[in-house]
Amino acid sequence: MKRSILTLSLSLFLLLLFSVAQAESVLFTSIVDTDGATYSADLIIEPESVLADGQSQAVVLILLRNKQNEPVANKTISLTTSRPDKDDIEETSSQTGVNGVAYFKLKSQFAGTSIISASLNNVEIGEGQLIFFRKSLVFSMMNNPILVAASFFVALELLRWLWLTLFNRRRSKPAGK
Repeated sequence: MKRSILTLSLSLFLLLLFSVAQAESVLFTSIVDTDGATYSADLIIEPESVLADGQSQAVVLILLRNKQNEPVANKTISLTTSRPDKDDIEETSSQTGVNGVAYFKLKSQFAGTSIISASLNNVEIGEGQLIFFRKSLVFSMMNNPILVAASFFVALELLRWLWLTLFNRRRSKPAGK
């Protein structure tokens, strides 16, 4: 019985751990040459999978640095999506602050995959990055094989516990009867 509870607890912990891991961000670093200068740009999408309800949003950050790895302020970054008719970018252009970061907010009512692209002075920053808009958490979980496996083991352990509990009660009869 203790082993069953331990296995069940471990399975639930793994399910929780991988559910949290589903909300990881995407980081992509590239080099941009424009205005006679070379910049390093990090594109960060947090989280990479968003509920497609028109309210839940992802934050897109662009961190711009110079050759000396110092933040570059007052540069205009533009953001586009491969689905402009379905995705909503709150502001399509943003100035980098003193920390070298330009912020964007992105949401959608339509499930699907979008490619997010950023540019500095009409020069694209690296390759476009993917963001997933999903209709429900269950759909998101079913696309993650680790979550599917963890869910399977949790369900299997619950069934095993239920079977042993019911089966052992019926079999255990007092001695002498």
